[in-house]
Amino acid sequence: ALPGELERLESFCEETYPPYARQLSPIRLGIEDVLAFIHLWRGNLDEAIRVGQSALAVKGQLGGYLFLGLNAAWVVAMTYAARRDYEQAHRYLQIMQFQVGQMALNQIVQNNGLFPYGKLCWFEGRLDEARRVYERMCALAGKRELPFVRVLRILLRGMLEITDRKYEKAEQTLSDAVALEQRELVSANYATARIFLAYLYWQWKRGPRV
Repeated sequence: ALPGELERLESFCEETYPPYARQLSPIRLGIEDVLAFIHLWRGNLDEAIRVGQSALAVKGQLGGYLFLGLNAAWVVAMTYAARRDYEQAHRYLQIMQFQVGQMALNQIVQNNGLFPYGKLCWFEGRLDEARRVYERMCALAGKRELPFVRVLRILLRGMLEITDRKYEKAEQTLSDAVALEQRELVSANYATARIFLAYLYWQWKRGPRV
């Protein structure tokens, strides 16, 4: 969001939500889908999970609305991952991936649904699975790949190169990701290449080349 706009969006949601809080309606689903992310952004993890799960429950009862609920599934998955409850994180990432595959518009950004799963596998040391995720991301990449999705795909490659101790390759890969993410801001919601570049230098026991 632009500076100050997150607060406006939050205020809008809080003012609009009460009349629909107990209704089974797409309006409630839409508001909760946004509020879940805002709670996560604010660090209100309990509320992020509660509101995200509520949105997904409403979505299920409504029996559809493919363009809503994707954000809620991602928020709940990331919140559980932050708490190291990987079983629940996997569950909600699978919900997210299923929804992404249902709609042609979502399929354009399917890789942004795959990246959190690949990152989670990497953190858990399930490297074979992380590599399969990366290979699938490469297979899905094409002319319609959005800039932030491209950054996430390159970032996962750099993470795997760190694990393989291909430090020089990882440095180039992650440096490319840093340069690309400076041109767009969306990928930072998922991860930032700067952190992994710093982690590379820590693992490599050296600093960046001047």
